[in-house]
Amino acid sequence: MSRLWKIALAAVVGVLACGEPPLALRWAGGVSVGILVAPGESGVLDAGRIIVRGPSDTTVNVTPGSTVTIGSLSPGTYVVSLEGLTGNQVEMFGQTPSVQVVRSQNTAVTVTLASFRPTLSPLSGVTLGRQFVVSYPSVAGAQSYTVEWDKSASFPNPTKTSVTGTSAQITVADEGLYYIRVRAMDSFESIGRASDSVSTVIGALSSVGVGQIHSCASLTSGAAYCWGYNVEGELGNGVPGSSHTVPVAVQQGALRLQVLSVGDYHTCSVTTASVAYCWGLNSFGRLGDSTTTNRSAPTAVQGGLLFNNVSAGGSHTCGVAGGGTAYCWGWNASGQLGTGDMISRPVPTAVGGGFVFSTVSAGSQHTCGLTTGGAAYCWGRNAEGQLGAPAAQTCALSGASFPCSTTPVLVSGGLTFVTVSAGVTHTCGVTASGAAYCWGENTVGELGDGAPVPSRAQPVAVHGGFTFAWVSAGKQGYTCGVTIAGQALCWGLGGRGELGDSTTITQTAPVAVWGGLTFLTASARGISAGAAATCAVAVTGAGYCWGANPSGELGDGTMNDRWVPTRVSNP
Repeated sequence: MSRLWKIALAAVVGVLACGEPPLALRWAGGVSVGILVAPGESGVLDAGRIIVRGPSDTTVNVTPGSTVTIGSLSPGTYVVSLEGLTGNQVEMFGQTPSVQVVRSQNTAVTVTLASFRPTLSPLSGVTLGRQFVVSYPSVAGAQSYTVEWDKSASFPNPTKTSVTGTSAQITVADEGLYYIRVRAMDSFESIGRASDSVSTVIGALSSVGVGQIHSCASLTSGAAYCWGYNVEGELGNGVPGSSHTVPVAVQQGALRLQVLSVGDYHTCSVTTASVAYCWGLNSFGRLGDSTTTNRSAPTAVQGGLLFNNVSAGGSHTCGVAGGGTAYCWGWNASGQLGTGDMISRPVPTAVGGGFVFSTVSAGSQHTCGLTTGGAAYCWGRNAEGQLGAPAAQTCALSGASFPCSTTPVLVSGGLTFVTVSAGVTHTCGVTASGAAYCWGENTVGELGDGAPVPSRAQPVAVHGGFTFAWVSAGKQGYTCGVTIAGQALCWGLGGRGELGDSTTITQTAPVAVWGGLTFLTASARGISAGAAATCAVAVTGAGYCWGANPSGELGDGTMNDRWVPTRVSNP
């Protein structure tokens, strides 16, 4: 029967055996073992083992409160250890080294018992990414630690890893609630009793978007998180006002959101039921809810349309509905809605031309889309050549006129694309072969062709011969992309570290993002270039951001710029 081993009150003492020993052992010595419990420690023990290692090795099983004899030890230096057991697992452990045993004497030894159960540090309630670190203080006498995790609190079939340090990096296979615990092992290969478990909900990011000064990510489960600037409610957490330097959950209720698209100061997404929702700043009606009222939580786009995808731009939004018709809403001073005029609209309005689109990308004052055949069309502002083709119309803002097109024009060059991304004054796309092309303004090398030519009116190949899966045209003179091998590359303006190459040097051709991380390739918006901040999703499902961070848009808990990828913090 278990009882509390109050050894501080009743020591276990070993004495030399009485009687006449054999001649060979007549000059042997022994140990008298006094056992104390460390201050503040207590525990219910079933049994114990005194283990003596030295010129003579011996192990003596003891019962709590009993007296034992440990004699017949050859003279020399010993290590005396004690395991306090609960069942067959070590609950408490103590060890005294350098014990000198001399002939015909009982050497007094004190062994202090302390808990052998590790204490796990708490984990965040939600972990963004399938990789996380568990940590625990060292346990006296432990030679290694076994970390176990399971989706059941009873650990019926745990996955395990063994480490020698006081932390372990864990990668789990999929999303869900996980329980984690740890055991210590002593130098006698005895297993310690498991720690109390901690738990976390794993959420693997599937896409990421960066706006002017806020960022958002969607999870494969359909949940969504945002971080950064929130004055107009662009984070969607229902509480506009303060910026958040770590992710906050979007107030989505039962909605399951797919890829999030982040505009300058608003955010949009499509649910698994193909309904479009937007939130944040609503000037010019960019949220599509027929008003100009800001919204701090997802609000349905009006019109009853079912969308395949949506894209939030500077002050307008576009999407592709079932059947391939493109619709746009919001600001239209440069013809970026593609409706044949310059009238802003607070509800979706069909893009002219009757094209069947697969996707659209809303930039600042222009929009581009791909037909189901891969042809690229653009409309809106063309002052810097961002439409990739001549524009026959003229628009004006603040008294300044510039070329524009209020309906789609075919991008020059005869190329077909699988992805397209509209920035502020430039546009980029990826062909079926993985070649990246860009067009528009190039004053800081954002087209990536290696030549600092002010602008290109039609697509030019990105330098380096890389095979891309996705490119993202940033909002302030730079571009980033991910190759089919998962390598992130950036080029253009680098003054705030937005290229992620550990410098602030502007580059006219692609440079590798620092750190050797592997990023998602199969997901649209696996990388997103914003105003001066970039975020991407690693293959582990974790988010990483770099660049400018004045409003916490990097999500690392600070407002410090980062020149290299920094992991997005947990909520």
